[in-house]
Amino acid sequence: MSWRLNKSILSDVTVADKIGQTIRDYFQDNETEDVTPMTCWEAHKTVARGQIIAICANRKKTAVREITRLSSEIATLEARHKRTLETTIYRELTDKRNQLTAHLNRRIQRAYEHYRHMIYEHGDKCGRLLANLLRQRKTQLYIPKIKNAQQQIRHLPEQIATEFQRYYQDLYHLHKEAQDDQRHQKTADIRQYLNSANMPDITEAEKDALEAPITPEELAYAIKKAKTGKAPGPDGLPLQYY
Repeated sequence: MSWRLNKSILSDVTVADKIGQTIRDYFQDNETEDVTPMTCWEAHKTVARGQIIAICANRKKTAVREITRLSSEIATLEARHKRTLETTIYRELTDKRNQLTAHLNRRIQRAYEHYRHMIYEHGDKCGRLLANLLRQRKTQLYIPKIKNAQQQIRHLPEQIATEFQRYYQDLYHLHKEAQDDQRHQKTADIRQYLNSANMPDITEAEKDALEAPITPEELAYAIKKAKTGKAPGPDGLPLQYY
């Protein structure tokens, strides 16, 4: 499994500013005539990835310590509440439980994003993931028995396949004359549409605008308008990063 950015850290303004400053410093130091733009761009991802990994590792350690602390405090408060039934203790217990739930929800969200990325990367490849998905789908689509047109029950796979074949043959059966008539009619309809359709050509100004190089403003606008929540590409960086 390749690396991918945990998008939740970008919602932290301090972390986002730190990453942004690192990127600005990188381009200021490395955008020179000796380095091609493509090399400079691809290399910046390595710099950003290194800092993001360090930040995520530190946040993970902090989260584990926080979950352990909250779990211990909840156990203590539950024992105290059972003995005293005090309202103040119950309110404190509820607050601690809500804090723990928030931490666990973030972990669940992270696991969900991990699963989506795994499906994106391996879902269409011949591997263990595809085999497991197909095995589950095969179980869901299994047909134990059917009833044919004569209201007879068929259990054997060969009989079931034969009944399906017979049903669809009868459903889509057309005589050759009818097929030829339909084909000629559809061909005539297509020709009539193409002859009557008004398809204007674009002007030279519009053609020049389409062929003009993409400007930074257009790129920034496209990124802002793009839909978020998609699995990241091979570089592991989602749309929120850009």
